[in-house]
Amino acid sequence: MAELVGPSSFANDGSSAIERTVEESRPCSSSYDVSDFYEVARTAQTILDRDYNKVALQFPDNLLRDAAEVTRLLHERTGKDVFVLADTTFGSCCVDEIAAEHANADVVVHYGRTCLSPTSRLPVIYAFGNAPIDIDACATAFRKVFPDPQQPVLLIYDVVYHRSIAPFQQHLQSQGYEKLGVATVTVDASEAQTTTELRKILLPPQAPLEECAIFYLGPQDLSLTNIALKFSSHQVFAYDPSQPTASVEKVPTSRMLMRRYMMVQKAKDATVIGIVVGTLGVASYLAVIDNLKRLITAAGKKPYVLAVGKPNPAKLANFPEVECFVIVACPENSLIDSKEFMQPIVTPFELEISLQKDTPWTGEYETDLRLLVDRLSSRADAISAEADTNTSVDDGNLSDEEPYFSLVTGGYRKAAPLKSVDGGRGSLVEGQAGTSSEVALRASETALAQFSANSLGARFLQEQRTFKGLEPSIGETAVEKATEGRSGIARGYTHEDGKAEQI
Repeated sequence: MAELVGPSSFANDGSSAIERTVEESRPCSSSYDVSDFYEVARTAQTILDRDYNKVALQFPDNLLRDAAEVTRLLHERTGKDVFVLADTTFGSCCVDEIAAEHANADVVVHYGRTCLSPTSRLPVIYAFGNAPIDIDACATAFRKVFPDPQQPVLLIYDVVYHRSIAPFQQHLQSQGYEKLGVATVTVDASEAQTTTELRKILLPPQAPLEECAIFYLGPQDLSLTNIALKFSSHQVFAYDPSQPTASVEKVPTSRMLMRRYMMVQKAKDATVIGIVVGTLGVASYLAVIDNLKRLITAAGKKPYVLAVGKPNPAKLANFPEVECFVIVACPENSLIDSKEFMQPIVTPFELEISLQKDTPWTGEYETDLRLLVDRLSSRADAISAEADTNTSVDDGNLSDEEPYFSLVTGGYRKAAPLKSVDGGRGSLVEGQAGTSSEVALRASETALAQFSANSLGARFLQEQRTFKGLEPSIGETAVEKATEGRSGIARGYTHEDGKAEQI
């Protein structure tokens, strides 16, 4: 499996971005038809039918060379205001609604491969491209893996092959493979896609999902990783048609689950958890963040919400007091290999698993934010109810937490729960239980804020940070009359000999 590789150091001169080689995902022959590859005719007709006036085009890096030509063709066919979005806010696989709304766009046309995450505000037209495949070579590779035509198989593919999947399926059916299921994708949505299912799976006839194996057409990237984790109980085989010497490889799902399970164990030991905002457009992301805060608070831990754009080791290293990060993003951008990061990065599903008590992980996996909203809310309610039951016998005594065995440290740990005083909404936790009686009223939220010298952030600043600011030396410095300071500019102050004439 392909692994994410972060920067080798916390600071660089940007040469890696300038010298980076971008692979093209479109044909480079002389017969290449820009209009056909980008489905200009279909896109233009949709724009005219729905009377969109301002059209934003979003290209990934590997297709930017055609942006000017596609813009010209769409403008000539529609007469509308067509413009290209600049660098995406987060990942190129997600629709950048934020940048499009800054230009008051009516619709976004997304080109190239995508995670198909539903949007929340703007309609989207998808043009995946038309990556060619050798159907005979793909069929030969398929037969080597599935020699029995009666084996139920699901055909799942990278979206750039969506035009080739129907001929490939028909070719296999002509050779006796009748129990074939296929994933379908939606190329456009007339409204914001909060409730629209953009990818559907049609099961083989008379075959339950549990009996199906999976054959994936596409590169070994995060899309394949997400599918392998989603269908961890199935056999998953991958074939990359873009490689001339490609062979079918079985995806090591068990190894991936073991690595993610290690991240779950590290999240279980964390007391301070940072919620990294990895999207501003995927539907339900705000509800997921709110429920994550409630869940972390109910579990007696401290949440912080961080908006840092595209996360990298240098950015997240500025928060050493955070012991674990949970990223709220699209399914593909959520699966971050945190080897280069100082702290582990988990998904909302993994964090929910880590906060469960005495509940084993069955291997199921979910990255769809819409499906996680209700699950996280229910888990937060259950933990809050359990905490209320445990504290009703002895009010204010939160020291009865049973220690648990940590697979990370190899010893027993005892959690030190924090105390919330915001009426149970989980929006504020400051300090440990019973450490201070000082309170202040927050007029904006009508909530009580409890301040304590033992708060986790303050304690980290006092005990572990090497730089604590300039020494104030209050009461130790004699009072002196203020004197006039320097004047001029840095290359020549007025008091420096021979430089006054330079000013």
